[in-house]
Amino acid sequence: RGEIPLDDPLLVSFWKNASDELRGHVMDFIGRNLKSTGEPLKPDAEERLRALWAARYSVASTAPSKENFQEEISGFGWWFASDQFDEEWISQQYLLALEFGSKTRTHHFVADRLVGLVNHRPLEALQILSKIIDLDQPSWIVMGSRDDIFNMLRTALQSSDAPSQKMAREIINRLVARGNPEYANLLREFPEPPAAQ
Repeated sequence: RGEIPLDDPLLVSFWKNASDELRGHVMDFIGRNLKSTGEPLKPDAEERLRALWAARYSVASTAPSKENFQEEISGFGWWFASDQFDEEWISQQYLLALEFGSKTRTHHFVADRLVGLVNHRPLEALQILSKIIDLDQPSWIVMGSRDDIFNMLRTALQSSDAPSQKMAREIINRLVARGNPEYANLLREFPEPPAAQ
């Protein structure tokens, strides 16, 4: 609740000495609570959480091995899914988090969040989806969130944003090439306009 500063010796010692798995549990716990709460974050709480994430990401991104931070940084998936932060900030930070890979079990919740995000920030939503698909366990989101992905891609193809349309087509082509032919229906539904003469 804000009583303990981030530079408190006990907290500093915990983050320094705890295993990646334990640190990941803490990040998961924070994110789960953010998602389950029925109230928006208070400004001071959001500021502290942003500061915590910035501090932990700084440590992880400058570490010799990203593997030692994969569980911890993957916990940020819950933060993204919580819908408690500014869309631009959380999208940018989640893209950074995904550079560490993903061991999160939140793909379904992330997909739900992306469906909402694509209406306001289509390119960022598609960049996140693209990154997740390229991770080691793409089948979790492709198989488990098929309807959400269809809705996302359809929304992007219907938008007037050319870069988003282009990325949506690229994602569809990759999904089809990886054994998901049903996504080709979207290309037939939204054929690419002929090139200008």
